[in-house]
Amino acid sequence: MKMAVYATVSLAAAAAVMTGCSDSEVKSDSSVTSVVTSSTLAAPVEPVIDAANCAQPSVEPVEWKAFRLPGGQQRPTLRVPVMAGWVLDSSNAGTGSSVKATLSNPSLARDGVTPTLVVAVSTADSDFNDYVQGLQAADGVSGFNSTPTSVCGLDARRVSYTKATAGQAPLATTAAMVNVPNDTGGLFVGVFSQTTDPANPTYQADSAAVLDNIQVV
Repeated sequence: MKMAVYATVSLAAAAAVMTGCSDSEVKSDSSVTSVVTSSTLAAPVEPVIDAANCAQPSVEPVEWKAFRLPGGQQRPTLRVPVMAGWVLDSSNAGTGSSVKATLSNPSLARDGVTPTLVVAVSTADSDFNDYVQGLQAADGVSGFNSTPTSVCGLDARRVSYTKATAGQAPLATTAAMVNVPNDTGGLFVGVFSQTTDPANPTYQADSAAVLDNIQVV
């Protein structure tokens, strides 16, 4: 069974890639709930992120996963709702990759590929809109669309595109990307939902539930 995984890279080579791993290679670790990265950019003012700006969740997930983001004295937290059937995988966590965690739902697998939700964090070293638009430069990406939105009062984008992949059906991706300020220059945080079976109604409902309800507090 393969698992679709998105990995962000530097802005200069912004691209989507997919790797596969067998079920035996994926280790479940429910303790992987924190994201810690370093940033070299400096900013003189500590920004204020107010939880009161977050919309009331429209779903009742099984649980919320909390990812602590870097940010000086005020370290914001990314909260991701976990829907029934989705499990946290640690195969990409704790590495040098900007992919910090993946969640998958084996019950929704099709043709040997399991849908995934991917949490990725990058240092904000460029304009947020340029970074988002740069994703469409990846090989095989088509149908790219980006729509401005907000997450807890922060500038955000809802992104969708399809990526051709060797040896299997195209990978359909939808994502919520957020420009998160901190006292070291800021972060670009993304939650990417991916599948080779985008017409599956359960996947559609779960993906929308997650991307519509992520919070940065």
